[in-house]
Amino acid sequence: MVTTESGYSDQEIIEDEIETNERGGMQSRVGRSFTLIPPTALQRVAEVMYEGSKRYPRDNWRKISVDDHINHSLNHLTLFALGDMGEDHLGHATTRLLMALDEHIRSGENDDD
Repeated sequence: MVTTESGYSDQEIIEDEIETNERGGMQSRVGRSFTLIPPTALQRVAEVMYEGSKRYPRDNWRKISVDDHINHSLNHLTLFALGDMGEDHLGHATTRLLMALDEHIRSGENDDD
């Protein structure tokens, strides 16, 4: 298995397994299903990232620890659970969890596989 610069393995494209679609097109099988990611939630995360990019330098979030991202996510979840609707707490919580996950994967500490 080869790990790319992004921290992901070559398992996302499985070269040995060829798929043929209903029109006869052949290609390597992708070992993930991006079409299952809810597009409206993904759009909300992109909006949160865009708003953050106007406030902080690009990729500033990469300089923040996994624990800090999780703490901020839990703060947003708690505020949402308490009924605070002054901010998109679920969007921010989800974004922070994605940041934490990305950092966790990139750090090589992802032993959940």
